[in-house]
Amino acid sequence: MKKNIFIIFSLFILKNTYAQVGINKNNPTATLDIQSKSNSISTKAIEANDATNNEVFTVFDNGNLQFEGALMPNGNPGKKGEYLFSKGTGYAPEWKAIFPEQTKQIYDVFQGAYLGTTGTLNNSASTWIKVGPSTTNIINSSIGIWSTTNREFTVSKNGVYIISFSLEMYTGTNETPTQAFAKLTAGDEYEFFADVILGYSPGFATYYNTVAGEVVKKLNIGDKIYISGFNANQWRETQSSLQIKYVEL
Repeated sequence: MKKNIFIIFSLFILKNTYAQVGINKNNPTATLDIQSKSNSISTKAIEANDATNNEVFTVFDNGNLQFEGALMPNGNPGKKGEYLFSKGTGYAPEWKAIFPEQTKQIYDVFQGAYLGTTGTLNNSASTWIKVGPSTTNIINSSIGIWSTTNREFTVSKNGVYIISFSLEMYTGTNETPTQAFAKLTAGDEYEFFADVILGYSPGFATYYNTVAGEVVKKLNIGDKIYISGFNANQWRETQSSLQIKYVEL
């Protein structure tokens, strides 16, 4: 009986004696209180290793934290590309996607413009003539390339292309909406535009994509994108522009 009382008393003493443990600290203020020996960025206060002696968790003396593996609030490691979102005091943070899973990124691919000068009416009447930028900016050459000679863009990646264009032509004669046209060719199809907007000066006609300035086409490697103009009279290109964006499927 005396032996049992002694064991219980000893355990009671041990519990109270070791309720707080200090490392490099005489008066710990936490269950485990560790005080570093320096504030160096290169020396360690805590190090944990796995069974093969690989360092998996380190706290440096200056407070920097290094670890291997996933950060898993509530057991969730998150998905690639997500960010950690705070839910406020008392709650574990949560992994969030910057964009919803089904969202597709739109890439700027190509921008080009042409600004003509005065000159002869070098385009034949009643004939489709390729037009387009002479000054270009290839933003992403891995998606496609522009040929100034052929005045066309060649697709290098399968996907959806968002294309907008404008064309302005000069004839020197008064125009009517049935005399001038423009079309945008993308792959084996084209969009035909006949809604002429006459300029302030006689003989000018400007063509804009009538669907918010954009045409959306699914295209394949090798497909061509280009603009063509048509006029019942001889004409010259005064201004044109072409912008191309890309969405990967």
